[in-house]
Amino acid sequence: MAINNTQVTTTSTTYVDLSGPTLSFTAPGSGEVLVVIDGWLRSSTAGDTAYMSARITQGSTVIMDADDDRACIVTGTSYAAVSSTFLVSGLKPGFTHSAAVRCRSATSTGSSATFDTRRVAISPTWPFTSPHVRVGVTTSGDLTVLYPNGSAGTNISLAGFRARLI
Repeated sequence: MAINNTQVTTTSTTYVDLSGPTLSFTAPGSGEVLVVIDGWLRSSTAGDTAYMSARITQGSTVIMDADDDRACIVTGTSYAAVSSTFLVSGLKPGFTHSAAVRCRSATSTGSSATFDTRRVAISPTWPFTSPHVRVGVTTSGDLTVLYPNGSAGTNISLAGFRARLI
C-alpha cells in the first residue's frame, strides 16, 4: 500500500497527478489485479464534485487511465472518506507496473477539489482463478502445468504430487 497524507487542491477538470501516491507492483501470472483507492475528498462549492481515480502503467505505456467510472466521488463541501475497487486485466505477468492516484475537480468555474490521506493498494488475483493456467496429467501420472500467457513471477512445485485417473 502507498499513502500520501499531504493535503492537495486542484481546479483542473481533467485528471492530474497531485504527488500520488504511486505504487509499483509486479503483475501476477494471471495478468490481473484488484486496485483499491481511498481518501478524504471534498469540493469548494456545495453543488460541485471531487473525483479521485487511478492510472495504471507499464513504463510509459498507459494500461488503464483514470476514469470517472472507477473513481471515488464526493459532492459538496464536507469531507467524506470514500473508496473504489476495480479489476485491471491485460497486465504482463512478471513485469513491473504502477498504479498512480489521479485527481480532478468538477466543471464549475472557480470550483476546486481538495484531497487528503490518499491511498492505493494492489491485490493480485491468483493464477488458478483464471483460465490462464492449465494442469495436466502425463501417462505416468505426473502433473504438468501450462501457462499460455507466461509463468514469470509464479512459483509452483509439483514434485512428489501424482494423479490417479479413475
